[in-house]
Amino acid sequence: MARRRCAGFWPALFDLRAWRPAYLSFPPAYLSFLLILSLGAAPPPARNLVPGVAYVGDAACAGCHMTESRTYPQTAMGRSLSLPSRVVEDPNAVPGGRVGFVNARSNRRYEVTTGDGLLKHTEIRLDESGNEIAADTRIISHVLGSGDRGQTFLTLQGSRLYQTAVAYRRHRDGWGMAAGFEALASYDMARPVTAPCLFCHANKALAVEGTLNEYRDGVFEGLAIGCERCHGPGALHVEERRTLPATPDGIDSSILNPRRLPRERRIEVCYQCHLQGASRVLKAGKQPDDYLPGMPLSEVFAIFHARGETGDLKVVSHVERLRESRCWEASNGAIECFTCHDPHRTPRGRDAARIFRDACMTCHEKAGCTLDPVARSRDGDGEDCVRCHMPKVPPSDAPHTLFTDHRIARRPALPAAAAPGREPVHLVNFLEGERGQPRDLALAYMIYGNTEGDAASVARGAAMLEPIAWEHPEDLAAGRMMASWYDSTGKDEEATRALAILVERAPLASEYKILLGRHLRSDGKIQEALALLQSAVTEDPEYAPARLTLGDLLAAAGRMQEAETQHTEALRLDPAMGAAHARLGDHAARRGDMKGAKASWTRALALDPTLVGPRLGLRRLVIDDSGE
Repeated sequence: MARRRCAGFWPALFDLRAWRPAYLSFPPAYLSFLLILSLGAAPPPARNLVPGVAYVGDAACAGCHMTESRTYPQTAMGRSLSLPSRVVEDPNAVPGGRVGFVNARSNRRYEVTTGDGLLKHTEIRLDESGNEIAADTRIISHVLGSGDRGQTFLTLQGSRLYQTAVAYRRHRDGWGMAAGFEALASYDMARPVTAPCLFCHANKALAVEGTLNEYRDGVFEGLAIGCERCHGPGALHVEERRTLPATPDGIDSSILNPRRLPRERRIEVCYQCHLQGASRVLKAGKQPDDYLPGMPLSEVFAIFHARGETGDLKVVSHVERLRESRCWEASNGAIECFTCHDPHRTPRGRDAARIFRDACMTCHEKAGCTLDPVARSRDGDGEDCVRCHMPKVPPSDAPHTLFTDHRIARRPALPAAAAPGREPVHLVNFLEGERGQPRDLALAYMIYGNTEGDAASVARGAAMLEPIAWEHPEDLAAGRMMASWYDSTGKDEEATRALAILVERAPLASEYKILLGRHLRSDGKIQEALALLQSAVTEDPEYAPARLTLGDLLAAAGRMQEAETQHTEALRLDPAMGAAHARLGDHAARRGDMKGAKASWTRALALDPTLVGPRLGLRRLVIDDSGE
C-alpha cells in the first residue's frame, strides 16, 4: 500500500475520521474530553483509584452499560476463565461422555470423561506391554482459556490448585497434551498453579500469601477478567450514578476511563497482561492485584526483555513485536492497542477485515494493495490487510496453536529456526531502563535462566542477589530464589538458614517447612524436624508432600506404625506419587510381606524411574530368590 506520512499522534487526533477505527464511536463525554485536551487542560483524575473503594463485580455494571455487557462476554478476556459446565454441556467436546489419547513419549494414556455434571481427567500409567500400572483421576474445578485457541484445566486438591496435563484445542487437534507437558518423558498429572500465573486469566485469585499454590475458600472472586480490571473498583461510581445527577461536562470522574489517562499510563492498562517480556518480576512485597489501572505499572512489576535475541513470536509477545514494526517507528510510537482494538468487542469475519483495514487507512492512502492480488479478501469487498501483513503463525512456546504476529511486516516471512549455541543474555528493564532495582534484575536473570535452561544466567542472578536478598522482610520472592539456589547447588548450611527465615516470615507455607525438615533431618535434628512437619500437616492436611515427609521423619524416629499411616495418607491424596508407593513397599518388606513389597516397588519405579530405593529392593528380592 502507498503510505501517507505520519506527522505524529496529536495532529491526527483531531482528524476524527482518519484517527479512529471505524467501529469506535465518539460519545459526547469523549468529545468533551477531546475539547479539554485541545484547550490544554487535563481531565479530572479518577476518584475511584484510592484505598477503601470497593469492587462490585460485573453484574453491577450491566444495568447501565447494556451494550458492553452484551458484547464483552464474547471477547477472549470475557471468557478467560469459566466453570467446567461450559465443556460438559458442549456436545462436541466429549462425544459419548468419554474421549482418550495416548502420549507415546511418556507411555501414558489420558481419558476425559463427563457424568453427573462433572468433568474428569484421568492419567493412566502403562508398562512396556501396554498394561495399566496406576491411574490418577482428577475432578476439574475450572477451565482456563477462552477456547479461541485452546483451554487448559484446573483441579483442586484440598485448598491447592493444580493444572492437569490435558488441553483442549477446539478448532485444531482436539484433546491432547497441555503446553509444557508434552516434551517430558516423566511427570505427575498436576502442576502447581501460582497466583502470578492466574493474574492474566482470572478476575481475582484468592491466594494465601507466601504459599506456592494455596487459595482461600472459593479460589476466585469472579471468574473471567472483569470490568474493574481496566476501570478500577466501581463502588463509588455505582453509588453516585444511583444518587447524583450526571456531571455537566459529561466526564465522570467517579470511575476510570482508560482513554482519559496519559498515553504511558493508558497503554500500561493493556501491558498489565499483554507484556510478559523474557522475564517478569514482582516488586518486593507486592502482589499482582496491587496494580490498579492508572498507576505506573513499574510500581508492581519489573518486566525485562533480552537484548540481542531474535525476538521470535511467543504467546504473549504482542507488545515487543509491535515495537519492532515499521508502523511503530514511523508513527513515533503513537500506535497503541486502542488504535485497532475495542476491548469491549471482538469483531469477526468480514467485519473484522473491514475494521482492521480502516485502522490501517488512518496512515495509509486508500490506493489499494500493490503487493499481491491474492491479498484481497475472499469476500471480494476490499483488501484484508491483516491477512497478509499480520499472519497467524505458531508461537515458539505453544506450537499447537496460532497467534497473530503484530510485527506488521511488509513482506512477512516464516519464523526462522533458532540459531545453534547460546550467547550470554543481557536483560533490559522494559519499563524503567537503567533506573530499575538491582534486586529485580537479579531475579529476572534467575527466572529467565530457569525457564530457558540457561545455567549461566541463573548463576549470574544468584551472585547479584545473594548480598541483598534479605534486605526487606516482606521480600519472600528473593528469599525463595536464594533458598532454591543453595539447595540445588549443595550449599546445605546456607539453604537451612534461608529456609528457617522463610518459615518464620511465611508460617503458613508448607513448602518451606518440608524443605527445612529434610535439611534438619540430615543434620540429625529429628525431633525439631518432626515438630515442623506436624504443624505443616495440621495446617494443610491435604498436601501430599507434607504427609510423605512427615512419614519419613516418623520412620527415622522409629515410629513405624505412625509412619505407615502418613505414607498411606500421602498415597490417598496423590495416587501417582511414586515415592509413596516406594515407602509402602518398605513397610511391607519390614513386615515380611515380600509379595506386597514387590508390587509396591514395581509400581513406584513405573511411576518414577529415578527412584533408587525400590530398584535396590527389587534387586535384593531377585538375589534372595536365586539363592546367591
